[in-house]
Amino acid sequence: MPRPPSFPPPVARALPAGAAAAAVPLARPWPGLVWAVGDRWVWASPPGSGRAGAEADGLGLIGAQLPCPSVVLHHGEWLVTTVPDGEPATAPERQPKPDDVPSAIGAALRRLHDLDPSTVLGSPSRRTRGSGVGESLEARIQSGLAGGAIDPAALPDPYRRYGAVELAAMVRDGAERSVAAARRAGDADVVNHGDPTVGNWFLSGGALAGTTGLHRAGPADRHLDLAIAYRSISDHFGPEAVFGFVDAYGTDPDLVRLDHHMLVSLLADQLDPVTAPPVGDDEAGNPRP
Repeated sequence: MPRPPSFPPPVARALPAGAAAAAVPLARPWPGLVWAVGDRWVWASPPGSGRAGAEADGLGLIGAQLPCPSVVLHHGEWLVTTVPDGEPATAPERQPKPDDVPSAIGAALRRLHDLDPSTVLGSPSRRTRGSGVGESLEARIQSGLAGGAIDPAALPDPYRRYGAVELAAMVRDGAERSVAAARRAGDADVVNHGDPTVGNWFLSGGALAGTTGLHRAGPADRHLDLAIAYRSISDHFGPEAVFGFVDAYGTDPDLVRLDHHMLVSLLADQLDPVTAPPVGDDEAGNPRP
């Protein structure tokens, strides 16, 4: 039997007494590990990544407007939250109408995108465009392609045929075309979720009950969220389920912008991979591998 994780003292004190010994690892779409510990979730992000802090910040920003878990403690690369309300959207059989889950996600995402960015995000410096960690997502992608952190061969077709230099040019040119298309449409940045995959939505009675995975929440083109959601819904429920999502979202996508952000989302997946469980922490409160 695997031994229970070793939580740093501040984290352990934020948990129900004696519950740490029964911590259950969860399969979460998050760049780190999450445990269920009684009525708490414990999140651990890779050392130096800042993801725990970004998630805490995102939950605080979005949680004032939409249902989200509450932050109990942020300590280095560790985060303790309450458990999300509702049932995960990855278990549609727990909803009264399982086939309507993609529509519920579409309605929830539109609810987020309709929020006033100036009200939710406050100072523009609070969140950099397209990222929750101080550097734009596309800038991180360019760095990842240049430095080898992104492997073009790991991409799905049709993108695997391109090298790093070609992909960098595609991202750069696509960004220019996307911005121009948004200006022509008069479409400003919205409050983006950042990772609206199926596993980050929780439903009750077929309606939004909670959302997580907000470490990249911030101002961005709505098509970044739409591209990520399209891929995830298609993977979970089949390509035809995307139609229900789009109908509930209420706006047809701009295909130029969607194509660009589809590539961006695929490349971004390699920057924030799910990591192996940490088993302790160092003196600074960072999880050890």
